[in-house]
Amino acid sequence: MASAREIESGGFRVLNSLTKPCIRLGFGSSSLLPAGLTVLETTGRVSGKKHETALQALFFQGGAMVGTYRGGRSDWLRNVRKEPSVRYWVDGRAREAMAEFYPGLAGWAIVVLRDSK
Repeated sequence: MASAREIESGGFRVLNSLTKPCIRLGFGSSSLLPAGLTVLETTGRVSGKKHETALQALFFQGGAMVGTYRGGRSDWLRNVRKEPSVRYWVDGRAREAMAEFYPGLAGWAIVVLRDSK
């Protein structure tokens, strides 16, 4: 029988596979709005391979802010902490950024993405 953690991870994997292509094209992701969706590309802390995750974001001039309540269970967050050089999508375009990690209470974490250019 699958554990709650395996079920949770599987659910996020399915959700990401359905939403990532649309978000990369710009659906739900506009710098004209303060909030929307983005795809965050990280480098795997163990594998070194690229990984993409669909996330809610707050956009600001020169970057974005994303977060999670899953803290230590979030693979993308653990990847960002090991390698802060990331890429994210907004307006249908990829942006290079440096990620700044800010831990919070009860498993919450915020990551600020500051555009590299």
